[in-house]
Amino acid sequence: MYYVLASMLLQPAGAFMSLVSSSVFSLKRAHQELEKAFVSGDWVAVRHWDKVLAEALRVACNDTSNDLPHIIGQLEKILNSYARMVSALPDACLTRPH
Repeated sequence: MYYVLASMLLQPAGAFMSLVSSSVFSLKRAHQELEKAFVSGDWVAVRHWDKVLAEALRVACNDTSNDLPHIIGQLEKILNSYARMVSALPDACLTRPH
């Protein structure tokens, strides 16, 4: 498995960068894109990134080189995003053109 260096946002000066597997990096990226689509109200993009995120999650969970607590942390963030989306659905349905 290839590894990429991923820095954490707002890292203190001089802090080390974390070594993250490419599968976790892809998972994080898909989650970020899903969030962007949701915030912008682009439900077509949300649908697309939902599928990409599901595949990225499958790959990350099957990657034996990943740290399980790290994956669980990412999953908690993803579930939080989905909870916010579900809460927003009634409003989105009301404002959607027919």
